[in-house]
Amino acid sequence: MAPTDAVVDSIFTHISLMITFVVSVYFVFVYLPKKPKNFPPGPTGLPILGVALSIGNRPEQTFRKWAHQYGDVIGFKVGFNYTVVLNSYENIQKAIVKYGTTFSNRPHNILFTEGLQQSGISGSDYSRDYMTMRNFAHAVLGRLGFGKSVMEAPVLEEALQLVESLGDGKVKFDNEAKAAMISPSLLHLPNLRQSAMSVRKGLDEHMRLIRKRIKEHEDILDRDNPKDFIDELLIEQKKSGNKDLYTDEMIACMVRDLFGGGLETTELTLIFSCLVLANRPNIRKKLHDEIDRVLVRPKVQVGYALRDQMPYCHAVIKEVMRCRSVAPLLVPHAVHENVKFNKYEIPTGSTILVNVHAVHYDSRYWEKPEEFDPERFLDEDGKVKSTKYLMPFGIGPRSCIGRRLAEMEVFIFFLALFRKFDVIPNPQPGCQRPWVCDEAYRTGITVSPPDNTPVTLVSRYP
Repeated sequence: MAPTDAVVDSIFTHISLMITFVVSVYFVFVYLPKKPKNFPPGPTGLPILGVALSIGNRPEQTFRKWAHQYGDVIGFKVGFNYTVVLNSYENIQKAIVKYGTTFSNRPHNILFTEGLQQSGISGSDYSRDYMTMRNFAHAVLGRLGFGKSVMEAPVLEEALQLVESLGDGKVKFDNEAKAAMISPSLLHLPNLRQSAMSVRKGLDEHMRLIRKRIKEHEDILDRDNPKDFIDELLIEQKKSGNKDLYTDEMIACMVRDLFGGGLETTELTLIFSCLVLANRPNIRKKLHDEIDRVLVRPKVQVGYALRDQMPYCHAVIKEVMRCRSVAPLLVPHAVHENVKFNKYEIPTGSTILVNVHAVHYDSRYWEKPEEFDPERFLDEDGKVKSTKYLMPFGIGPRSCIGRRLAEMEVFIFFLALFRKFDVIPNPQPGCQRPWVCDEAYRTGITVSPPDNTPVTLVSRYP
């Protein structure tokens, strides 16, 4: 190659490098996550991605750590979307209750457009139609006895089926046993805790089954004698002026919301109870002593009315819900307009995450929050006490509509399970008390327990 050619090649190489450098700098500055004026403080993140790579498998824990650095209200970008996380009870109460109508929309992202289809009670934006649906559902559930003694019989039947399905003797706590926690009669339903597109695939099958059940109800509908929630919805749909709101798809989504929420709350609370109690024999002994004292075998049947006679059992459930929140960030909210919150300005459409986990582990509200201590929920007389800082079902206009039923289901299932079974850690080489570490869990909307858990259920009776 001639010297002049080498010089020319060198010049072109340098020019190419300079152009690449200039273009790279341009894209970094153009796509570097920028925050609006007076946006809440938080990490900057990477161009285009924002903080997506920094959140990890347990975002609620990451946000809690960031709150120590930036404050109780933090803001950042995930991709091109602005996100604000509320990490203290005071800010959650102010935003979600005091300014509830402003903070109660749903984000327009893939989870809600592809997964929940921006429909139903859980997926719809906050509006007059949403409140109409929610108030109607609340009234119907009240008439049907949800959360009242009339619902105990079917819940107890399911709980006894669960205990029976687990058999006698020793039961390895594998995926099959955990699946039974859902409900013995519902094991054919798909697992819905997956990525956004997997959620859509699972929900499509779920919705197909729901539509089939709705069609069966419609074929034998008696308008004068509605027998359940689906009948009530179909009757409401046929009333003049309601067809635009109560479409076939909306009815299916409302059934999905009420069915899925309570199902997963019960399932995960039972699983977490087993995982937490396996390593705490002293707490298990107190629990079983109370169960044996109140439920004198076989004369006394499990029932929700027994909760006042079983304060320690009730307190254990509350402590499980505190330290292992089923939905540690609840269902994401969004603001429908520009809003000034405290000294910050939050733009329209920003996603709002309510970090219940941070509240449940905040030493401002709890003494030694890292410890599992059911007695924090008992007063001096040994009775269960309530606190506003425990909020596994959320607060405000988006709080769980099926809370009363879920609380009944969890108590009855918990009591039926631990009346029959003890739960112990499996022996492992070099480890007398196997522990399920936090890193083994993964958080989506709900927390997924690890697939492999060193725990065994052991029948307490021969």
